[in-house]
Amino acid sequence: MTDGKRSLTVIFEMDSVSGKCFTPCPHGKECMVYSAKCECCEHFFGLIEGTNIIKCTGERIEEQES
Repeated sequence: MTDGKRSLTVIFEMDSVSGKCFTPCPHGKECMVYSAKCECCEHFFGLIEGTNIIKCTGERIEEQES
């Protein structure tokens, strides 16, 4: 899923037994994807049920007029 400029989903890896998250934030934030800190981020919009993919807008890009 994209908005024309950015991917709006992030695939992540985690240990299914311990729940430890292994995928660093692709948007440069200091957290792992789907960690507790990630879930509190303003850009996090939830897990796509039954997958290891979250909905995330990353950094919001302000529209610039030409």
